[in-house]
Amino acid sequence: MQKIINKREIITLSLLMTIIPAFAQNNSRGTLTIKTDNFSHDKGQAVIKLFQKDDDVFGEAFIQLDETIKNGKVVFTLENIPFKDYAATLFHDENSNGILDHKFGFPNEPMGFSNNWKLTLFSGMPNFDKLSFKFSIQESEHQISIN
Repeated sequence: MQKIINKREIITLSLLMTIIPAFAQNNSRGTLTIKTDNFSHDKGQAVIKLFQKDDDVFGEAFIQLDETIKNGKVVFTLENIPFKDYAATLFHDENSNGILDHKFGFPNEPMGFSNNWKLTLFSGMPNFDKLSFKFSIQESEHQISIN
């Protein structure tokens, strides 16, 4: 026996087809909070660069933000970004020129990296795998210290 679909069922089905994908999309994005500390002074700005898998952490960032430093601390809030793995670099732009200054090929402004990674003579250069961290509903806050 074949059932005939009435108008109410069609409207309900249409609404469900609209609501379910929107709900699923909202659950795949969230707000990432990155707390930073250990700035030696408040002069200049803190700059954070967020990278996705396969990005060059020396290249253009997926997201770049700058914030004012208050009492040696900054909180970055990145809203409505997809849940997945990211890597982040942070630097104290002490002269507010928008770039990480170098001297003799080495960074001349304090830096920090996600995943508590530290740049040393023996660490090699940073890359996505070394700096990556998971951003999810359960893991929405990350800490980076400036060195």
